[in-house]
Amino acid sequence: MSRSYELPDIDLVSEKIGLEGEKNVTWSQLLEYGKKFSICLGKKQYDAAQIYFSVLRDAREMGWKIRSIRSNKPIFVKPKFSNKETRKEHIQKILDLRVKEQKEIPTIRKFLSKFNSKDIISEIEDLPKEKGALTHWFDDIEIIPVVNEQQREVFRYLRHSWRIPYSTTPGRTLSFIVQKSNKNVVGIFTLASPTLWMSGRDESLGFENLAIIKNKGVKETKSQWIERWKKTGMKNTDNRRIHPHSGKYTISEFIASLKLALIRRLEQLPLVEMDNINEKLLNEMGVDLKITKPQMKLSLTTNNIDKRKRLYSKCFESLNILNQAPQINTFDDLWDYLHGENSDENHLRSMKQGLREQKTHAFAGSLADISICGAIPPYNPLRLGKLVAMLTMSDFVSKTWEEKYGDDVSVIASAVAGRPINRKSNFAALATTGLYGKGNIQYDRVKVGSGPTTRRMKKIGETGEGEGDQRKGPSTLTISLESWNRINAYCDTYDIAANISGKFGEGTSARLRQLNAIRASLISEIPEIFDKDLWDNIVLNPFSRSIHVSLLSRNSTRYLLGIDNNVSHIEPLPTVHEIVEQWKERWLIPLINNEEADIFERIKKQDLAKLLPYYNGGING
Repeated sequence: MSRSYELPDIDLVSEKIGLEGEKNVTWSQLLEYGKKFSICLGKKQYDAAQIYFSVLRDAREMGWKIRSIRSNKPIFVKPKFSNKETRKEHIQKILDLRVKEQKEIPTIRKFLSKFNSKDIISEIEDLPKEKGALTHWFDDIEIIPVVNEQQREVFRYLRHSWRIPYSTTPGRTLSFIVQKSNKNVVGIFTLASPTLWMSGRDESLGFENLAIIKNKGVKETKSQWIERWKKTGMKNTDNRRIHPHSGKYTISEFIASLKLALIRRLEQLPLVEMDNINEKLLNEMGVDLKITKPQMKLSLTTNNIDKRKRLYSKCFESLNILNQAPQINTFDDLWDYLHGENSDENHLRSMKQGLREQKTHAFAGSLADISICGAIPPYNPLRLGKLVAMLTMSDFVSKTWEEKYGDDVSVIASAVAGRPINRKSNFAALATTGLYGKGNIQYDRVKVGSGPTTRRMKKIGETGEGEGDQRKGPSTLTISLESWNRINAYCDTYDIAANISGKFGEGTSARLRQLNAIRASLISEIPEIFDKDLWDNIVLNPFSRSIHVSLLSRNSTRYLLGIDNNVSHIEPLPTVHEIVEQWKERWLIPLINNEEADIFERIKKQDLAKLLPYYNGGING
């Protein structure tokens, strides 16, 4: 992707947006920081152009430069990152811009300025100055779920000390405060419903790609395809018994789970009320029609009616095809059925549909994304971030998640079915992404337990598409609040992206889909001005993020794939106390004893007024 782009002739731009009367207008003036233009005048070309210019101004604020300024068609140049540190500084700058503008929102500024942080933050001078005492300082650590309004306010304040903007997460969300018995907070974390699709993460959980993939345009071979699936734990079906804690599963078990997922999905439709269904064949395939009778008034929105028809068609056809498949016991059989001489595109599509339905079912409650995780000042220098990450794998967190969501009713599935649909939520795995680039110190080498009962936060890949330093993916952090205000007003005025609400279950991030819709509109409205490649280069996240996954049980993959009915632990998950003691031995004590780290001096040098918003009445943060 190019780093420099020629901007269109300024005279053409002036004509399109009505600046002909202004003399000697330059691109620098047009993209000046803080430049104000009216939002949505009702002139579509003008309004479209203002969105484009606003995003270009965002780019300038992030470090893009205008070269050949005196030319009518100057060059817009992206910052160059010479090493890891300059790349990190750039993403930090973007995040700081987003956090700063969020804190300037009047309601947020008012909340932060009035919040009394003194009762929840440890004073630096109160921390022990002696090694042994500092080690025992953390003996009374406890985890508190955020359930009442007071706890929500504490969490909200602390979350605003983060270097990324505060946003709510749709779907299942459970936040925790990690504190001492005196209520001083040492860390916070949030578990939330995961995105349904994330390359790298999904494969590590058993949801590999059934298709043949390409690497730099070259199709993988049969042996490479088989090797990918072997890494998930798949093996040939034979007479040897698979140990339930081996993490392995047979090809026949896998195919049986796909069929069960399709049956379950069909039974979550109001089949007895639907027209043009094949009752006879459904019964023969094992679908229980009697349980599909609605227990409440059916939602007859266009979206739900279309969704029922679409799901029935896809799942019925896929189940029928898989039921007619020959015996598939080996990798050779599976390859031949999907990609070999006896393959058919319907075979691949049917297995993909079954795997998708199982994934949707499992991810609804058995996988959680660690969306927030870290230490609270003044504890950051003491590797408290690693302790907080370790605590996400505790028995307390698992039990709390399952108590809240273990038999929860799915709102979306219930609306489609016309009756309550419960989705079992055995807590099987955690996933998260690091903030900066390829690695993340907080999750690196994090594990709890030992021997065969070890649970570790394993790095399994990176987000984005491409290779190495060229990996990129869509993002919303590069877009300023002012630009979003323009985008939202434009969408409202011209009925763009009207079906995107941001509700959980709609799929890919609502904002990303809104950006795609805006991009299409700008291409249509201002083709002479709009450069889609430049837009993409600004909007795409400039850096990949490391992906980390923790399987909480040896049979987590089998459970997520629908082969096992329950998560089965060899030994129980560790307690909070056990994790704190392990963290001390592995991370805290070596740090304290490292004379070069000079940890007590590092703690002393912190300025809480700069690290926390409006700390003790201050204005920093």
